[in-house]
Formats: sequence, structure tokens, C-alpha cells
Amino acid sequence: MSSLSSTAIELRHGLLPGLLCLCMALLTCIDVKAEPVAGRVLESNAAGQSLAGVAIDIVLSGTTRKLEQPTGADGSFRADLADLFSAQDLDTEILYIRFTKPGYLPFVFNRRTQHRGVFGIDDLEVRMEAAAAPQTDAGTVSAAHEDDLRRIYHAAYALYGGDAQGSGMLNQLNERLPRHLRRGIITHLQQLHLPVNVSVDELPGEVQQADSVALRAFARKENALAVIKGEAEWLTEDGIQMVEMASEYRVIPELPEFKPGTLHVDDRIPADQMRPSQLSRNLSKTWGGSTVFALALYETQEALRETDDARRQARLERAEQILKAQERDLPADDILKQQIQDLAGFIARARQP
Repeated sequence: MSSLSSTAIELRHGLLPGLLCLCMALLTCIDVKAEPVAGRVLESNAAGQSLAGVAIDIVLSGTTRKLEQPTGADGSFRADLADLFSAQDLDTEILYIRFTKPGYLPFVFNRRTQHRGVFGIDDLEVRMEAAAAPQTDAGTVSAAHEDDLRRIYHAAYALYGGDAQGSGMLNQLNERLPRHLRRGIITHLQQLHLPVNVSVDELPGEVQQADSVALRAFARKENALAVIKGEAEWLTEDGIQMVEMASEYRVIPELPEFKPGTLHVDDRIPADQMRPSQLSRNLSKTWGGSTVFALALYETQEALRETDDARRQARLERAEQILKAQERDLPADDILKQQIQDLAGFIARARQP
């Protein structure tokens, strides 16, 4: 072997991993300078009166924070993002702000930025429309309001390890999984440019260990797309350290003739691939794809409830477009391929007069 080839191998196995670790360390130390977000909420009528008492939720990287104070008498609000979110949450290119008030249709504002984490908004004007009829269930909105956040809930992984080192690595994995689960899903949806907004929230502690019936009841009450659960175990196989993950993605929306049930996903992550960037990329491919499928199922479900044929057809077309966007990214043997084709067939039959 030539000295040049030997040097290249040494660089690849010695210098390159070191540089990757240094880059990751620098990235985790980045201090994202988040500017305040401020504005006013008005009524949508011609007079445009200030609207007080509007509750505000802000979503970054799948993390939701509620402002302690609703809008004031003049309809004004202000949020210092750096006080509400961690640097990791701020490291994103899209911001969602959700405005809610009893008697009014919810309104979701979103802003994309070319500079991650920089959302300088000091004069946002939001106009909220009075609801024509009272809403039925807590957490649900009128089907006519298409900008509402779709929600996904996830539980902390149950982790198991053998030796002390394995236990330590699993603790690291447990710390990273919730954050990178959210980041993976949001990043995947951004890349597909789908016309929907998704929030990924942790399950409340009191329902994390509940049985399937209780979990499903909670998810339906919150009008959720899905619930993610799973466990991970530390393994050593042929001297190679691995983390084996067994996960389930339970899709909540159901159709009379199409019940996707629970998607089970098994995956193995080598210990040397548990870096944040690698982990986020793996989770994006797994859960991002499942999320797109759940969104299409949700849109189909809502379409079948429409009484206006034009709106029904428009929602079915949207569901079809979402499925096509996801299917283009899937390999032939992907677990979701058949599910997507079956749902696409259901939509095609539903669109026929």
C-alpha cells in the first residue's frame, strides 16, 4: 500500500472524526440571537377594535410555549423568544404563533426566515374572526379553519442497559430523543413544503403509562394526529455496541373503511452514530414519513365530513398531494409504501361522483 493511501486512511479514521466532533461541539455552543416578537390583535370587522384576552402559544422546533399574559386592553402582546426557548429550539427556520379566544376562530401565524433563529417581528397585526357557531370539543376547531396546528404526542422512551457504560449511553440517548424526535419531524415537513403546521408535544406525565384505551381517549380529545411510544435497549453484538429501538406510531384519525392501526418500527443505531446530527437524520426519515401519512389521513377524514362538495374535493386533493410528496421520497421496500398506496386508492374512490 502506498504511503499516500496509508496517510489518507489515517486522516479518515483519525482526523476526520475529530473534526466532526469539534464541529458538533461548536454547533451546540452557538448562541442564537433571538429578537423579540411583538404586535397587536384586532377584530376582523371594518372597525378593527383591539381584542383583549387572546391566549398566545408559540411553537419552535416542535416545542410549545404559552405566554403568561394574554393580550392587553389595546390588543398588544410581546414575547422574548430567548427567554422562552433553549438555543437548540431556536435553531430553526420556521416560527408558529397560535392565537385563541373563546368565541373566535383560532388563528395561526407562521414566519420562515433565511437566518435560523432570527424572527424580528415588532409590528405584527393579527385579525381574528368571530366564530359563527360555538365549537364542540375542547381542542378541536371548525373544519373551515385550515391553519390550525395538527398535534403529535410522544412519551419518553423506556430505556434498558447492561453495563455501566451502556447505561450512561442510554441516558444520553434519552436526553436527546425527545428533542431530536421533534426536530426530525419538523425538519422533514419543512423539506416537503407541505401546506400544514404540526406541533410535537410530550405526553402529560399522568397519561404516559396509561393503557391503550386511555391514551387513545386523550389523543382524540386533543384532536391529535398520532401518539409515539417506544423503548430502547443497549446491546453488544460481535464486539459492536448498538442501541436497539422498538417504537410504535399510533395514528389516531380513522376512516370507516380504512384503519391504519399501529405502525411498529424497529431500528438499530450503532453507538458511534448517536451524534445529534446523525440521530436527528435517522428519526426524521422514520417519524417524518409517518407524520406525512397521518396528515393525509387527517385531511381525508375531515374531507368526508364536509357537506360542501367543492370543499370536500379540495381537501381530498390536498390529502392526495401530501401522499404523493411523501411517496417520492420512499424506497420501494419502505414500511409505509403499501399504507400510502392503500390510502391513495381510498381517496381516488372518494373523489368519484
